[in-house]
Amino acid sequence: IIFSAPISFAECLSFPKKKRTMAKYFVGGLSRETTTESFRAYFEQFAELADAIVMVRDGVPRGFGFVTFADPSALTADFLQTPHVIDNKQVDVKSAVPVEEMPTPAPGGRGAGPPGAGPVSYAPLADGVKKLFIGGITPNTTKEMLEAHFASFGTLTDAVVMCDESTGRPRGFGFVTFESDVQAESAVRFPQGHVIDGKTVDVKKAQPKGSPNLPPPTPRGGAAMYGAGYGAGGGYGYG
Repeated sequence: IIFSAPISFAECLSFPKKKRTMAKYFVGGLSRETTTESFRAYFEQFAELADAIVMVRDGVPRGFGFVTFADPSALTADFLQTPHVIDNKQVDVKSAVPVEEMPTPAPGGRGAGPPGAGPVSYAPLADGVKKLFIGGITPNTTKEMLEAHFASFGTLTDAVVMCDESTGRPRGFGFVTFESDVQAESAVRFPQGHVIDGKTVDVKKAQPKGSPNLPPPTPRGGAAMYGAGYGAGGGYGYG
């Protein structure tokens, strides 16, 4: 019998740590018709599943779910880049990051980096805000256009295009409200950006006036007005 020499503490620390392989994915923008069964059936074609679930509240689908693969190495390299369509609706698939592995958020609560910088953890970043400010929309953008675009991220409870009370002309912004803050988070952090009526629009969380998350009001005039919040929008601004 051969006994090896004891391993020193320093040598133990020098051993490479095993890198965790991501296996769990967040899937947003699900159709209301999507069930856990159809959800599972879709992802089973890519690799063996360890778990698959469509999130439901009070019997009503919440528009998102999670899928976990038993062997992530069986997935193709372009799995996340592949367009995924479930029940005739394109969905958003992103890596789900455990809380203990999340980077420290940047000052201001904006998360650890720009959209598309890496895996996204939606649940820990969800903060109760379900209402989004949509800025820079065209004069021809309607409520129905907002609903059609943002319905892919979850269930909407409200959508409005703000108009001038005296002239009736569109003011170039609106609001959409989701059923859950997680759905709103997925829309805000969508890495491809948002194009409505052929124009890239600005999507931010709407915060009640006086919220500590809002920046200080800026002087009126020009684009600077965007930082001050909107009384006509139901006492909301955005941070």
